[in-house]
Amino acid sequence: MTTTAKVRAKGLASTGMTEELATKLYHQPGGRIMAIVELKVDETHEKADGDQKVDFVITELEPVVDGKLNGQIDEHVRDLQRVLYENRLRLEAGDDQLPLDEQGPGVEGLIQQGKAFTVVPG
Repeated sequence: MTTTAKVRAKGLASTGMTEELATKLYHQPGGRIMAIVELKVDETHEKADGDQKVDFVITELEPVVDGKLNGQIDEHVRDLQRVLYENRLRLEAGDDQLPLDEQGPGVEGLIQQGKAFTVVPG
């Protein structure tokens, strides 16, 4: 038995992917943009042979737009993604922690670094 998954296409209404941002990205073929997304399990399917399939839809999408910060938030989100990836690999391998000489800032360190990007109402 295998389980496969896919993320289905969704319109971008009510997301941070605006027409202006889409136009900017149109002029950057092959370009990339970091984003934070939320996925919802929309449908599940089971075939006669026991294989399973899960379809996800994007319910929230917020592209990382740095403005005057020159890529700082983009790099912060990329670092957070890297830490989550490394943690997932360690958990899948049954490990709890990286050796001390391989540890980066970790999730808590990245959260503290991210506070620099918080807009305080004033």
